[in-house]
Amino acid sequence: MKRIKYADYENDIVRLRNEGVSYANIALWLAENKKEMASVNGVRNFLLKLEIKEKSSK
Repeated sequence: MKRIKYADYENDIVRLRNEGVSYANIALWLAENKKEMASVNGVRNFLLKLEIKEKSSK
């Protein structure tokens, strides 16, 4: 099975997290709505990388 490209769903992931959705529920949302297998740790790591990237660009 190929790996999910979290960046393809960046807007959705960030929006859901800003709404207070848990990492587990974001992974579930990706599975149900985008038919992608995502892990809780994958979602968390993706969001952490975005946060680091955002802080370093300031």
